[in-house]
Amino acid sequence: MNGWFLKTTDLLDNLYRELNHLMMQTDYLQVDKSLLEVQDPHKKGSLHRGYMWVYRDPVQGLVLYKYDKSRGKQVPKVTLNDFNGTKQTDEYAAYDHLQTNGHIKHIGCLAHCLRKCREAQASDEKRANYALKQIQRLYHIERNAKPVILEMETWLKENINNVLPQSAIGIAMHYTYNQWKKVDIPGEVLLFYWDPVLLSIFRRPADNPSVTFVFQTPDGVTPAGLLIC
Repeated sequence: MNGWFLKTTDLLDNLYRELNHLMMQTDYLQVDKSLLEVQDPHKKGSLHRGYMWVYRDPVQGLVLYKYDKSRGKQVPKVTLNDFNGTKQTDEYAAYDHLQTNGHIKHIGCLAHCLRKCREAQASDEKRANYALKQIQRLYHIERNAKPVILEMETWLKENINNVLPQSAIGIAMHYTYNQWKKVDIPGEVLLFYWDPVLLSIFRRPADNPSVTFVFQTPDGVTPAGLLIC
């Protein structure tokens, strides 16, 4: 690459720092990470795993990308150290109970719950369809969703012990119920999108950002999702 990519990133460093500063001033961030296969410049043909961490401010429409070799808790902890507000994530444990300088409220996302319930339709159609119907109701009436959330939470509590934990519907129900329980403040309901700041039950723009990591090489274009650094 003759170092041109690194030289370009040096020139953009000030813009990147300003974007990072603006992102940390908001009070609502959606967070996710994506696995990347990364070429090792010191070992020809060798790949190692890396992660592109995505921080999205849906209010201002800003997106911050941070690459790291690690998927550990220290990565979001460092980035969000001075953040005050609500972070929205999936069930990955690295997001839980971050010890930072700010006060962070943690809410979940139903995108993966939706997918897991769809996967469970083949083995437990009745329960999976009920859960999917409730999630669709939440999606369409987010602004007035609290009664639906409480109704589904009650249903989960009543049914979760009546299914095999390792069955498809059991996995879907336990995953969904864990989203209800994921909160840093005891006694508060998980999904806060009836909060004065309108939060969403879905995190898809951060979960699946519309960007492809492709870099030009002397031999052509590398496959999508392949990062060279």
